[in-house]
Amino acid sequence: SVKYFEKPEGEIPYFEDYLIMMGNSSLRWIENMQNLICLMDDLLQPEFLGPAQKQLKTASDGFLNIAKTATKILVDLICAAIKICTSQLFALEWYNDGVIETVVATFEDFFTDYQRHAEEFLMVKLIADVLERTVIIYIESMRGRNSKLKMQQGLAADLLTRDINILQKFFSRFRDPKKVEKALDPLIKLRTLLMASEKMIFLEFFALMKTYPDVPLALIEELLGKRDDLNKQTLKELIDSIRLKLKEEKHIETTNTSIFSKLKKVTK
Repeated sequence: SVKYFEKPEGEIPYFEDYLIMMGNSSLRWIENMQNLICLMDDLLQPEFLGPAQKQLKTASDGFLNIAKTATKILVDLICAAIKICTSQLFALEWYNDGVIETVVATFEDFFTDYQRHAEEFLMVKLIADVLERTVIIYIESMRGRNSKLKMQQGLAADLLTRDINILQKFFSRFRDPKKVEKALDPLIKLRTLLMASEKMIFLEFFALMKTYPDVPLALIEELLGKRDDLNKQTLKELIDSIRLKLKEEKHIETTNTSIFSKLKKVTK
């Protein structure tokens, strides 16, 4: 798969078709095994029933892992295809061009093509994973070196809202709208925090943290630093006040993880 990422037109012909075939075949084997397990009571003596069921369960888990691996590689291929576009998010191009429209158009090409051949489970898993990866990529793009949140006349706020609405509308065509809304919720709440007034940032941080206790304060500090209307001293005072409040409340690290735990660690 590495060669395919480096030069998709010249390496491994029909690679994507092969992955879909592997995923489909694995799912069909799982279905057949489930049917066979149900018939075993009549086919085997009691002393052989347990070991046979255990071996089939192990084989079934193996085929499921193959299907998941095939799906992951397909997701990697899709996300590699939008890499150039997503590198423009929050940079100058984001304010001038329809970056997110190009992203969803690319997704549609892939989804339409894959739906012709992929089993339903495979497509459901693939679309859900692409949606999650999109949220991660979008947040990571905010952290880019050339990223800037232009706050004048609500420019960044309007574009953030527009992008989220486009993503929600697009993915709701392929997935339960309620599940799409839930997957986009971290992004929606993060937008509310990042676009809040100086006086409201403190409250919005704890509102976000109430839903997503694993959100790193260092990440929020990094993203707020992209706002062109917050000077370093104001930002420092805001973060210090949040850090003090967390210390006073003796904040306990949560074991519950969300999309925020899947982001790259902030290094300073």
